[in-house]
Amino acid sequence: MARTLLLVVGGVLVALCSCSSIGVAGYYVMNQSAIDGMMQSIPTPTPEPTRPSPSTISRTPTVAPSPGPVQPSPTATGRSADPQRGILREQWATAATASSEFASPQFSALQATGMPNTPRCGDFETAWASAKKNPIEWIEVKFAVPVRATGVVVYETFRPGRVVQIDLREPNGTLHTIFKGKDPTTTCPGQFSPQFPQTSFLVNAVRVYVEEPTEPEAYAEIDAVQLIGYEPT
Repeated sequence: MARTLLLVVGGVLVALCSCSSIGVAGYYVMNQSAIDGMMQSIPTPTPEPTRPSPSTISRTPTVAPSPGPVQPSPTATGRSADPQRGILREQWATAATASSEFASPQFSALQATGMPNTPRCGDFETAWASAKKNPIEWIEVKFAVPVRATGVVVYETFRPGRVVQIDLREPNGTLHTIFKGKDPTTTCPGQFSPQFPQTSFLVNAVRVYVEEPTEPEAYAEIDAVQLIGYEPT
């Protein structure tokens, strides 16, 4: 009796031919090359790639705290000593306080310590954001090594251009205003670095004042503050 030989190849049912009593095994031996070629020509399905899950960073603080800020050693940023000025230091903050905080540890003043770690422009919990209790809010960051300051860099990561004043604090607590006016920063993230002459006094803290946007979901966020200056030798 003749019968039709059916094979499942790569998930596809294929009718090869009508076979006599030679059987399936005999037919395969007689037509091995043709059958093997057919099987090799059927492409192997490629599995769908696994997409990474989206970032969980959002305006609503997450339950787990964000990773701690990087705290480089202040001495690691020192350069060769200048006989007239001392050792040039480029420091990141080691502690911080603020007029208010949106939450803690997310969006807290602590987020402005260490090197910048906010991934891009936007409303991220890795930067300080105030609770917007007042039209003008401030954050004060402290540094390990007092220096005669030559520069300050403010890293703005959401709604840049809102800095209205910067004060430098002496170790004895005295504040000196070195900037007051309009922040020209328009890029985001952006860096605001006002120009001022080297201070005659030592500085171990910087206070940055921001004018908060009036929109409910808009915040002036700061990711880091760097202090540049000379440590006397």
